[in-house]
Amino acid sequence: MTDTLQDDGFGDFTPRRSSIGLTALIDVVFILLMFFMLTSSFVRWHAVDLAVPAAAAAATPVDAPPPLQLVLDADGGLTTTDGAARLGNYRTLRPGALNNFADGRAVVLRPRHEATLETIVGASEALLQAGGHDVALGPLAAPIATP
Repeated sequence: MTDTLQDDGFGDFTPRRSSIGLTALIDVVFILLMFFMLTSSFVRWHAVDLAVPAAAAAATPVDAPPPLQLVLDADGGLTTTDGAARLGNYRTLRPGALNNFADGRAVVLRPRHEATLETIVGASEALLQAGGHDVALGPLAAPIATP
């Protein structure tokens, strides 16, 4: 704050302090609040049901066929554990793509060590939408052998 001199009408100058106007400050804060409210994004979170293989094995009958085990690569590629079939990237799976392939068996997803959590959850959702029954998360797949 600065001091200013004001003439009191008798030739004397008395110091007068100027004050900060709060009206402009409140307007600026309100405008900033509106800006951040309008530019922020709201993410809709939803849960994904994942079954634990040990719990799923206890609930399945003894004569049930063995589950279909799929290996998830870091890039999102899905392959059977024996390498016989490659399903491609989980992002390209269409609804009902596993109906004939899984034959009603449970699906166990075994991610590689390099796979991110986003890839694992995305692949689980895609397998459920593609017709996979009882999609569960299995142990990490063996690393790829390099020559």
